[in-house]
Parts: sequence; structure tokens; C-alpha cells
Amino acid sequence: MARRVRTTVLALVLLLVVSSLSVPGVVGAADDDWTIAVDVNGESVSQGERVVVSDANLTVRISGEVDLSSVVVRVNGDDIGPFYPDGTTFTRTVDPELHGGDNSIRVIATDENERTLTHDLTVYRDSIPPFFSLSSPFTVREGYAFPSVATLDDVNESQNDSVTIDDANVTVRGAVHDESAVTDFEARIVNDGSEKTTGLSDDSTFELTTTLPLGNSTLEIRATDEYDNRRLAKTRIHVEDGEYPTVSFDGWQDESTEPVDVRVRATDDVGVTSLTLDPEGQPERELLEPTETLFDAGRDVVVRNATIEFRHAGVYNVTVTAKDVAGNVTRLNRTIEYDPTTEAEAAVPAIEIHEPESGMVNDGTYLLNATVTDGSVTQVAVESEPSDSESMTYAVIYDGPVRETVSIYRRIPVEPGENDVRIRATDAYGVGHVETVTVDTTAESDWLATPTPTETTSPTPTTSTTAPFSDVTVRSEEPLTSVTDSSVPLSPSPAIIAMLTIAAIVWMRAQTE
Repeated sequence: MARRVRTTVLALVLLLVVSSLSVPGVVGAADDDWTIAVDVNGESVSQGERVVVSDANLTVRISGEVDLSSVVVRVNGDDIGPFYPDGTTFTRTVDPELHGGDNSIRVIATDENERTLTHDLTVYRDSIPPFFSLSSPFTVREGYAFPSVATLDDVNESQNDSVTIDDANVTVRGAVHDESAVTDFEARIVNDGSEKTTGLSDDSTFELTTTLPLGNSTLEIRATDEYDNRRLAKTRIHVEDGEYPTVSFDGWQDESTEPVDVRVRATDDVGVTSLTLDPEGQPERELLEPTETLFDAGRDVVVRNATIEFRHAGVYNVTVTAKDVAGNVTRLNRTIEYDPTTEAEAAVPAIEIHEPESGMVNDGTYLLNATVTDGSVTQVAVESEPSDSESMTYAVIYDGPVRETVSIYRRIPVEPGENDVRIRATDAYGVGHVETVTVDTTAESDWLATPTPTETTSPTPTTSTTAPFSDVTVRSEEPLTSVTDSSVPLSPSPAIIAMLTIAAIVWMRAQTE
């Protein structure tokens, strides 16, 4: 029984060995014994690689240690060959017929041991011109034809392949698609001998913006790749103006005391050709410079500035008129009341008391910090009057030629209780102007925080109507002398008496001892 099993196992082993020798093998693009190399137009192409060419010849080189029996070059499923090598090497150049686009190529080699080796590659034959795609002003997908006509949305065209655009202010935005390098490109819009052009960016996109006039313009896009494949796409753009222009004032004011600066804005779906400003009682003004053509003129939105001056006070009408290329007219009327500032009004000063820097510094003194400004001033005076007394102090701060600004920084004598401190300013027309502040010496809020008031036994300053303060225009604060800085020296008599008394006591004790 054991002998029968050993015989069966030996038979199976022999069968497997024979089978392995008789079945042909299929190997990849490289084997330990042999190799396949393929050149396309003289350049080596690796297994599985894709190359782009305008046309191609293939050179196949095979070498190994076993004689080759056959070689086939298969192009898009069609065989070139077979070839029957004589020996262990094979070299052959073929010129396959390639169609435009991707071509699948496989080299199949078999040796005398019936082993098969393959090498696959893809050759893209670039006989196809570049394609264009657009996202604006209308959409075209890559590989699709351009429409023959593009029109504004309010215009009807009879062509079946027409499209619409929203505005005569056109932005052409798109891209170029090609398997090889694009060597020449131009996109342009042409109108009556004028044109606007653009080139290609590094990322193969392009953009062109312009404004179109009435009538027909042509969009042309052309490109050439490195293999001289060329494409030209065209679309006629037809523009008609069925809308009226719009007009507005930016920041209009109904009243003014000065000449008026106005900003006028006019818009149109195609283009504004005229924009006029007509203030009542004045000549009409043309705000828009003339142009020979609206192509690429940017006249769909127009903004212009102007200054309107009036000679006399009153209410005036102001009219602005816009006309578009089709002759449509829009008018806008506004009124303005002009009330100019007279010279006398301009001379009126502003009197400002700087309250944080003004206040009581001691029981009888108020520090006044103020400014008379923004006018024509010839005299400034300050007065102080207690509310329960008929006495008053008065001082002239400035009296002289016309000035615009006078600064006041003065200590004002005040009496206990409430005091009215007034600033009187006289302008160049002799008109007086008064600003009053009421000072209450008992109110903590009327005291300056710094310096801190110090209690004093000094008598309250006596007010007088005959002793004016010295005249001052602009000055810095004089340091205030603290009451504690002044003292009365002690009489020498008590000190002498004390010394004599002590000496007498000492002498008497000495006599007793």
C-alpha cells in the first residue's frame, strides 16, 4: 500500500514539472533575461507613458539571452507585423498611421521558449486646434461652437444660435484648452476700424473689458499651438439702445451759504453722449467732453463735478440733462436756497470759556481761561459783578487793530457768593457780543481741582471800579502764590524775657549753694 502511494506522488511531481515546461509564459515590460525599449521621434518612452506629438515614427529595440521568434507592433488594435527576428536582438522603425487624439500602442515580443513580453504606451497626435471656453458675456463650453450673434436682452434676432448679453459694458472672460503649448493668441472686439485686444495669461485664461456702441461689433478669438494647429472663433455682437439714461446728484443740499460743489451722475445701458448743467440765471454748461465714438469710451457710467456760484441770495432752480447715443433725453430738476454769509455776520466772534481750566483758586480769586475766535475783533474786556452788590470790576484785555483770535488767561477778583463774570467782545462793525459765566464761591464744583484751595486769614481783596487790570492779549499762567508761603515774624520781646528769667534762676541757685 505504501509503495502505491509513493508511486502516485512521484507521478504527480513529474506531471507538474512537465506542465511547467510546456505552458508558454507571459511577462511584463522587463524581464531578467530580456528588455523592450521604444523611442517615439527619437525620444525614449517608458512603459505606460503618454507623449504628445504632431506625427510619430516608432523605433522598437529588443534584446535578450534567448532567440526571438516574433515581434508585433499593435496600433489602435491593428497589427504591424509580425516580424521574425534572427537571433536575440531586434531593431525596427515603423511609421504608424495615427489619428488625432490618443493612440494606443503595444509592442508584443515572443521568444523560442514561447515566453511573451509586452510594452505599452500612448501617443497623442496633436492635430486638433486649441479649444476655447467662455464664462462671460455668454457661456461657451470647451469644444462647443460659438454663437453667430449675441444681442442685448431687449433686442430680437432671427438666428437660431443667437444668445443675449446684459449690458453694452462687456467683459469677455474665458480660457484656452490644448494638449500642447499655445504659441500665439489674441482676443479682440472690433468696431468700425477700432479694436480692443488682450493676450493670454500664464494660466491659459484671458479677459477683456470694453464698452460697445450702437450697431454691430465683432468678437474674435484666435489661437495657434506649437504644432501650428489654428482655431478662430467669431461672434457678432449687436447693440440697440431702448432705454433712457438715468441722472442723479450725489450729496445734493437744499440750502447753502457758500458756492455749491455738486457731483452729477448719469448712466445708460449703451452710452451717454451729452450731460449739461443749467443753473437758473446762468449759461448752460456742458459737463461731458466730446468723443468721436462710444467704442471703449466708458460712457455707460459718467460722473462729473461742478461748482455753482450765485451772486445774490434767493431760491434757484438747477437742471441737469443727459442724452444717450439713441437721442433719449432725461432731465432732473432741483432747487437750492442760497443765503450767503454777510461780512457783518462773518465778523461775529465765538466766545468760549474753557471750563475745565477755569475755576476758583482761593476765596477771592477766580481764574478765567477763555478764547475769543473765528471773527473780526477790535476789543475784548472782562468784568465781574457780584449778584448782591452794585460794585463791579472791569479790565480791557485787548484794544487794537482787527484780530481773529484773542486768548484770555486772567485772575478775576470775586466776592463771597454768586458773581457774574462776563467777556465782552466788540467786532469790526462795532457790534458787541457777551458771554457770561456765573461763579459761586460756595459751590465746590466752581473750584479748580489743581491747585487745591488753601484756607487763609488774609482779608478778601477789595473790588474797585477805578483800578482796572493790566491789558493782556496772550499770556501763560503766572504761578499762584500760596497763602502758606507768607508769614508774620514773631516779636523778639518774649524770647529775651525768657532768656533773662532762666539766667536769674541759675544765678540765685548758685548763691544759695
